[in-house]
Amino acid sequence: MDLDTKRRDRDYLFGRLLSVAEKLERTALYKTDKQGTRTTNATRLMSAFQVKPFSTWGQLWSQLIPYKNQLNGAGYYQMLIDEIMSLFQNGDYEDNKPLSPLYLLGYSAQNRAFSKTDKEESMEVEDDGATSE
Repeated sequence: MDLDTKRRDRDYLFGRLLSVAEKLERTALYKTDKQGTRTTNATRLMSAFQVKPFSTWGQLWSQLIPYKNQLNGAGYYQMLIDEIMSLFQNGDYEDNKPLSPLYLLGYSAQNRAFSKTDKEESMEVEDDGATSE
């Protein structure tokens, strides 16, 4: 299933936020050559996030600050987080009730969108480096 950027289901949106947090941190770790050295905060907090998404997101947000700073504010990721947060319906964001497994669909769809973008960017770099005879 492709990413649905218009979907407003609370659980789906929280899953997308978790994916963006993980990607932001992984990108910062990659840029400092620390990729693969440890589990991201998003992955580590996944179980707590499923049970109490609102309060866990607040904790995760605080843990992302140093990584955002490493990425000079992480403008793209911040814009994406803002876009996702704008899709929450009144009362859904601050509702701290557990998430249904639907959050995994949002998480997975957002991850796939990142992978697709990364692959396309990699192909563009390869095309730019190709020489024609």
